[in-house]
Amino acid sequence: MVFKCYLKTLRYLYKSEIKGGRDLAAKRKKAKKEKAKKTSKRAKGKKKIKYQIVNLVASAALNATLDLYNLAISIPNVEYEPEQFPGAILKLQEPKVSMLLFKNGKVICSGAASEKEIEAGIKKASKLIHSVQKNVKVLRKVKYEVVNLVATADLGMNLDLFSLAMGLDNVEYEPEQFPGAILRIMDPKVTLLLFKNGKVICAGAKRETLLKKGIEEALRIIKGVKKVKYY
Repeated sequence: MVFKCYLKTLRYLYKSEIKGGRDLAAKRKKAKKEKAKKTSKRAKGKKKIKYQIVNLVASAALNATLDLYNLAISIPNVEYEPEQFPGAILKLQEPKVSMLLFKNGKVICSGAASEKEIEAGIKKASKLIHSVQKNVKVLRKVKYEVVNLVATADLGMNLDLFSLAMGLDNVEYEPEQFPGAILRIMDPKVTLLLFKNGKVICAGAKRETLLKKGIEEALRIIKGVKKVKYY
């Protein structure tokens, strides 16, 4: 009799333990699902901004004095009007970039979409100049410094430019003169053109990391201002 009672007690405890284990497993599963939902919501809230670099500006040196007048009359795609601008303009088709050439040998390359195009453009320019001025060496290795990155992006929202100009000291908006507002950020030091449809143009960064940081900072500032319409 005592043994039967003991068996019944063991069976009860065993069933209770299994049930408790199942309940605990179900609770853990539920908690994991809720955590996954919260993480998914946070991920949706932190939408990645897509941007496209449309122009890189870089400076380099040819380490020689350039005869700009002689270059302009010898190379068809060189323009030189010293009464308007002290430098000559060399336009290349492949890669499609423009070069500002100065007498002291300094070169500014603009219009490149990548650093490969900068390097290829400066090499080609040195080759063209060498064909006229033999003292200018054809560059095998190009040393240059990116001085400006220009990119376009979409913030994914419609902007009330008037409200932004009223609410922020670092925003200029004169719709009679220009349809966009100008937002200046000090850290990182970039300037953004803002348009009503949420499109922006960012310029002034010297590295892509700073460009990205500047666009993210602009979005943070804009979200802090009321009357921003999301779509």
